[in-house]
Amino acid sequence: YVSAARQLGSAGAALAQVERSLADANRTATARRSAPAAGSGPNVEALVNEVRQRMSQGKLIDPPGDNAREALANLSSAAPSRPEVEELSRALTTSLLSSGRQAMAANAFDRSAQLIAGARDVGAAYMGADISKAEMDLAAAREQYALLNSVVSASTLKRTKTVAPQYPSDALRKGIEGWVELAFTVMPNGTVDDVEVRNASPANVFDDAAIRAIRQWRFEPVVRNGKTVPQRAMVRLRFAEGQ
Repeated sequence: YVSAARQLGSAGAALAQVERSLADANRTATARRSAPAAGSGPNVEALVNEVRQRMSQGKLIDPPGDNAREALANLSSAAPSRPEVEELSRALTTSLLSSGRQAMAANAFDRSAQLIAGARDVGAAYMGADISKAEMDLAAAREQYALLNSVVSASTLKRTKTVAPQYPSDALRKGIEGWVELAFTVMPNGTVDDVEVRNASPANVFDDAAIRAIRQWRFEPVVRNGKTVPQRAMVRLRFAEGQ
C-alpha cells in the first residue's frame, strides 16, 4: 500500500504518518508475540532466583510460605526437567544437613530432626546416603545425651581402684572440715573424665584435692545392650580430721 501510494505521488507527510503507524503496529505485535500469554505459567527464571535468594537469607524450611524448600517445590512443579532443579536440590540438601548437624552439636535435637527431615524431603533422590548417615548420627547423639544426663550414684557402680584425697595442709592446720560433691563420667574403658564440682562446703577449699583423687579412680565399664557406654555419676567426698 505504501509503495503504491508513493508511485501515485501521494503527499510525503501523509505517507510518513502511515509508515509510522505501521511501524508502531509491527512493534506492538512483536511484543505481544514475545510476552507470555496470560495464564501460561510462572516465570521459571524468577522461581530459580527465588530459591537462591531464600537460601542466601538462611530461610531453608521456614517461615511457612517464604522459604527455600517451598520455592524449590514450586520450581520443580513448574519446570521439572530444568537442570537447576537438581543443582538447587543438592545445594539445599547440603545446607539443611549442615544446619542439622550444627543443631545436633548444640543438643537442639528437635530442630536438628526438622532440618534433616527437610533434607530428606528435598534431596532423597540425590543424597540419600548422606541423609541416612545424618539420621543415624542424630539417633546416636540423642542416646549419648540421655546417657550422660542420666546421673547415677557412684556407689551403684563397681569401683576397681580408689585413691583417697589428700587433705589440704592449710585446711588441716586450721582444723577446717567439709565436703565436695562431684559429677564425673565413667568412660567405656573404665577411666574417669569430665570431672566437675557441683557443690562444696566450704567452697574452694577441698575442690582441687577431690578432683585429683577422683581422676585416679577406675570402674568396671558400664554395659548396655551389649555395648560399653559412658555413664555419668556423682559422689560426695568428705574431709574430716582423723578420717
